[in-house]
Amino acid sequence: MKHIRTGVLLLVLAGTGIGVQGQPYWRSLGVRIGSAQGISWRQTARHGGAIEGLLTYQRGGLRVTGMGLALSQIGRTDTWWYAGAGGHAGFTEAPLEARTYLPAYGLDVLLGIENVFPRQGISLSFDVKPMLEFRGGAHLSMNQAGATVRWFWR
Repeated sequence: MKHIRTGVLLLVLAGTGIGVQGQPYWRSLGVRIGSAQGISWRQTARHGGAIEGLLTYQRGGLRVTGMGLALSQIGRTDTWWYAGAGGHAGFTEAPLEARTYLPAYGLDVLLGIENVFPRQGISLSFDVKPMLEFRGGAHLSMNQAGATVRWFWR
């Protein structure tokens, strides 16, 4: 029950968008490492929101994730916080059966910090991404964390 309350709180925080601003780039493509490895694509909007897509590999399975994000600059620095929510679909390896795959789909939230290097055209970010996955019942995973290097263009 504690994990469900934490997940609901993160969803509420992700949807607030207080003090939201746009980032200094429009599109980015990145490499994500951490509890799940893969690629990241982000498209920002003028109003301070963004859409992010992830293609990740984890625990013998592949997932496609789509999320809406709120972004806000921290002071007058090149550092931004972001929060968002979305969903994922894909497959995962069955826990006790080798080479048996199960469909995997669920809900995701994201909370992170990103430092943008405008002159170099890259950014570095770190985030946590808890997820609620439905495969033979609901499973809450709170140990999703990763770092992403993004190359961006305007």
